[in-house]
Amino acid sequence: MSGLRVETYFRQIEKIIEACPVIQLSNVTYEKRGTHEGFIRGELCVEDRLIPSAAPDLATVLQEIESLIQLP
Repeated sequence: MSGLRVETYFRQIEKIIEACPVIQLSNVTYEKRGTHEGFIRGELCVEDRLIPSAAPDLATVLQEIESLIQLP
């Protein structure tokens, strides 16, 4: 994924967070610092409940986000 504009990463992270049903509230700010650089800060409030097995769990969501922000 290297070479993508930072806005693309931001959108992918937003979609991952939105797809996780255990995240009740999110307050995430995205700051573009260059074409390929940015800063993300946020809070995720999760619900403590059982979720359907087809839905992504929080660990999966966090792993996906982490994989997007890995330095090349």
